[in-house]
Amino acid sequence: MKVNKYITGLSMAAISFALASCNEFLDKYPDSRMDLKNPSEVSQLLVSAYPSAHPAYLTEMYSDNTDEQMHSTWSTFDRFQEQAYQWKDIQEVRNAETPYQLWEAHYTAVATANEAIAHIKSVSNPHDYDAQLGEALLCRAFAMFQLSTVFAKLTIKPRRKAT
Repeated sequence: MKVNKYITGLSMAAISFALASCNEFLDKYPDSRMDLKNPSEVSQLLVSAYPSAHPAYLTEMYSDNTDEQMHSTWSTFDRFQEQAYQWKDIQEVRNAETPYQLWEAHYTAVATANEAIAHIKSVSNPHDYDAQLGEALLCRAFAMFQLSTVFAKLTIKPRRKAT
């Protein structure tokens, strides 16, 4: 009976000690996060504000430059190529240039640029960050331009005739 009380008391003490020491552990950022403090750290963050994918292969498959029209022996390399060439909904997600991958890569770049811009706007001396602000705005604009090039619906309105 005394042994059970001793074990219970010891385990309760161990649990209270373990729970009391968690504060320092929980206050630390995970390794993959940055706590931005100066222009150099913002520059390091902006390295990942460039999209990691480019729509060249996808747009080439959407175009009429593919060899199917010229060579009767042409066959698709994979399902992605066939679906893109035939303007079907692309179900293949393993390729690096699927619409999903492009969307994800470009919006990750936009989110990173937005994070840098938000930090720059919150500091007391934003003029120290002029170069980083310019790069962040450029990265965000480029990613949005690429997204609009691939995903925006183009509507052309006829011109009015001059009277």
